[in-house]
Amino acid sequence: MPVTINGNGSITGLSVGGLGSGVVNTATLANGAASGSKLTMPSGSVIQTKVVTYDTSTGSIATSGDTLTTVSQLALSITPTSANSKFFLTCTGINGHCNMGGSAGNHGCRYYFYQSVNGGSYVNVDGSGNYSNPICSTHINGDIGSWSDYPTNYSYLATPSYTLGQTIIFRPAFAKDISMGNSFTYYFSHNTNSILTSFIVQEIAA
Repeated sequence: MPVTINGNGSITGLSVGGLGSGVVNTATLANGAASGSKLTMPSGSVIQTKVVTYDTSTGSIATSGDTLTTVSQLALSITPTSANSKFFLTCTGINGHCNMGGSAGNHGCRYYFYQSVNGGSYVNVDGSGNYSNPICSTHINGDIGSWSDYPTNYSYLATPSYTLGQTIIFRPAFAKDISMGNSFTYYFSHNTNSILTSFIVQEIAA
């Protein structure tokens, strides 16, 4: 088929790749012309970022007993735009809390990230079971005379298995310090100073 320059400004007859290597450069493309599945990001590039915040002035995030709790207030949903992506999870502005009286009390808690893929059950992002491999923790051993709060931040690079089109929900999670009994209240974040807690999820190109 011959190449034809038409009177309306269009060109017909070009085959795929017919312009030759290097003919179209970045400056030639209109802003936003390449996006989504048309745009291949280099490995390690941030493809998308999601953020959710929680203001502890509305109340502490706490529980008691021998349980692991995912933090629904900081649930973050993300639909991957690329296959085999990794997800960098960061939780900042946590107001950890301990309240030891003598040798008994709230020693602190253990911090995790959990994930649900395509509506499935929440599981530990590192593939281990409940209570396994906390990413961060607070711990006070012995009588400190009064309660105390401790600023806490933690991160993890998650590699969930998923199919394109599926949605992943990530949540921070927490459990009691391993040293304490089940009768004490323990805190993911204490509301002492109305701390703004942020949970950030970034999709990273494989």
